[in-house]
Amino acid sequence: MESIMIYASNDGTVENIVRRLLMKSKEEILSINVLKEEVPNLDDYDNVMIGGSIYHGKIQKQLTKFIHGHLQILLTKRVGLFLYAGETEKEKVAAAFDQAFPEVLRNHSVCNEIFGYSYQLHDMNLFEKMFLKRAKGATDHDTWLNETGIEHFFKTMLI
Repeated sequence: MESIMIYASNDGTVENIVRRLLMKSKEEILSINVLKEEVPNLDDYDNVMIGGSIYHGKIQKQLTKFIHGHLQILLTKRVGLFLYAGETEKEKVAAAFDQAFPEVLRNHSVCNEIFGYSYQLHDMNLFEKMFLKRAKGATDHDTWLNETGIEHFFKTMLI
């Protein structure tokens, strides 16, 4: 079964999680950052894993464009969705996930997980830093990983 991981990573946090998942896998998985690379034809893949991070309340535009442009073929694949979101409250996390991925794809997916969050304040502009410090009490390198969710995603999608 051929697998592909399609993600969007602005500052490397999502990419680090993707690398971590790929290192656990015994099979070779193609990983594509849609912000830097073109996604190959999905006909060759059975498993499609898609993820990104919430940035200014939304996932990256390129990832949204990819999902909507390939929705029909994605609905014929075994899909897993993941999100890196700066929320820990269940209601807000659910809302972020619902906003990030179309309902039809969320319902079709065999696995939907929130992987946690990471604030890299040193990579942000002044406005972003001020907002996160006030709204979230964030500090530089403030990170929380949902180890249980990551492991569940791995076991569901890669084994």
